[in-house]
Amino acid sequence: MSQGKQNLNETGSPAGRLREYVYANLFFWGFLLALAFVSFFTCGAVWDEVFQGILEFLFVILGGGFTLVSVLDYLYDKYLGQAAPEEKK
Repeated sequence: MSQGKQNLNETGSPAGRLREYVYANLFFWGFLLALAFVSFFTCGAVWDEVFQGILEFLFVILGGGFTLVSVLDYLYDKYLGQAAPEEKK
């Protein structure tokens, strides 16, 4: 990649990249909320141990894991992703 061109995924400002991660997390958490709603009625619309297990898996494992990976990816992009371009031999 030439030095004059920017990567298409970069917005150029740290606030723009942070905004993208926040929107991705809001979208994913909204999806998990919709999935929990559907699961509630699929399990018979009863709040029992099975549904509690589903909620724990959805929100703690999937939601927490996605958010953790998003934070780590943002920190990587912010501090280590701006490496100097390689010199051609």
